[in-house]
Amino acid sequence: MPDDVVGSAWSLDVGARTELRMSLARRALRDRDLLGATLELEELLDDEPDRVDALALLAATCLAQHDVLTARHALRSLHERTGGTAASWLQLAQAEMECWDFVSAEAAAHEALARNDQLSEAWHLRGLLAERRDAFGEADELLMRAWELNPLAHPLPLRLSSSEWEDLVDAVLDTLSENGDDFWDDVPLQLEAFPERPPPSSLLGVSPRELILGDSEPKDADLPRPTTLRVFWGNLAHCGSVEETLRDLREALEREAVDWELSEEGEE
Repeated sequence: MPDDVVGSAWSLDVGARTELRMSLARRALRDRDLLGATLELEELLDDEPDRVDALALLAATCLAQHDVLTARHALRSLHERTGGTAASWLQLAQAEMECWDFVSAEAAAHEALARNDQLSEAWHLRGLLAERRDAFGEADELLMRAWELNPLAHPLPLRLSSSEWEDLVDAVLDTLSENGDDFWDDVPLQLEAFPERPPPSSLLGVSPRELILGDSEPKDADLPRPTTLRVFWGNLAHCGSVEETLRDLREALEREAVDWELSEEGEE
């Protein structure tokens, strides 16, 4: 809250103070100040924890900042008080997945669809979660449902053989090398379906939807590059067409290389 209103705000009763904070939060959102809005909403909820419009707004604001832990807490609190809407259950499903709680994510997606079975994103999410259970037949049915509802947002996944995935990754690496980017030369490639659940200390540093991972983080590495490149074909399969998959993989490799190179420069 701005300094010029702090003193007067604390002299107000709780109702007036929470209304002021809500107004300031909405103003911050209009100014695209997500952090400022989050702080105002958290202060508001300290005063009035049952304020459901503040819980809903806090959840949306935190999801926009990829703060899935706070969003999950806000959405669970919202559902305890209101039962939730299809949209809020979908938000919770997305947050639960990013927190690596796939069982809770699937339950939340079911709740969303129970309220609105036309939510393509909820069908798509259920398909992704079925893949994590190695139930690819079920996943394809769910992903087909999402595609039928919104084919532009949810293209059907690529279903390639192991050798075809290897050829696709090799094609991207060859293109980078031909363009003078030799960072990934001689780094062994390891194709895997999906990232495994990381240890609690780094749980939120790795998304279940990562396309690639080196075998260590650049900031922690003593080596000039990873000793292994792990490529997750299960997530690459959802990039779209072959051309879009090649593009997304190339961009992911370029970003990862830049992170390592910047880290190395910072240590010099």
